[in-house]
Amino acid sequence: MKEKIERALAHKKWVVLGASNNKDRFGYKILKRLHDVGYEVIPVSPNYDEIMGLPVVKNLGDLPEDDYVVDVVVNKDILRAEMEKNDFSKFKSIFLQPGTWDADLVKDLKKINPELIYNRCVLVETNHML
Repeated sequence: MKEKIERALAHKKWVVLGASNNKDRFGYKILKRLHDVGYEVIPVSPNYDEIMGLPVVKNLGDLPEDDYVVDVVVNKDILRAEMEKNDFSKFKSIFLQPGTWDADLVKDLKKINPELIYNRCVLVETNHML
């Protein structure tokens, strides 16, 4: 897992699925941290037009073509719905925040994308970058 985390952190373009404008929510904290430590970050949420001055993409299908790491902050039901609509194999890595997955999701995502990271928190993994 350590090597997967290092590969993900080495990639400078990230998407936060479940980004939030609420400073108390992890969708905001993670977006802010990634932005603050120098990543190019795209917030994805159907609920906002802009977060932290960044334009929000309404859904993963609307992302510009590029190579991204996706950090998942939505619950497992929303993630499952996103998996049905979008190709998760296209992401450089998939980073599942605690509480966003279950064993079945992990099993299914591993089949789609071997660069799956779960049971880790990007806030903890980026502490050394502050």
